[in-house]
Amino acid sequence: MAHTGTVFASPAFIRTGRGISRSLGELLQARSVRKAMFVTDPGIAALKLDEPVRRSMEDAGIRVAVYNQVSADPTLD
Repeated sequence: MAHTGTVFASPAFIRTGRGISRSLGELLQARSVRKAMFVTDPGIAALKLDEPVRRSMEDAGIRVAVYNQVSADPTLD
């Protein structure tokens, strides 16, 4: 059978709203997550915009590994 398209899968729920990222740790903890990898770019890391999200996970007892070397605007290559 030939490949005819792309599959997009999403979680059973999507939450939006001001400050919602600060509840990520609680959401992950409810799903028994103990370790997470946080992926971001150097600009976000330098501005410390990732801290509330990471802190939320850490406060929930989740070990967080950070990789902050993703290209902010990747090329088509």
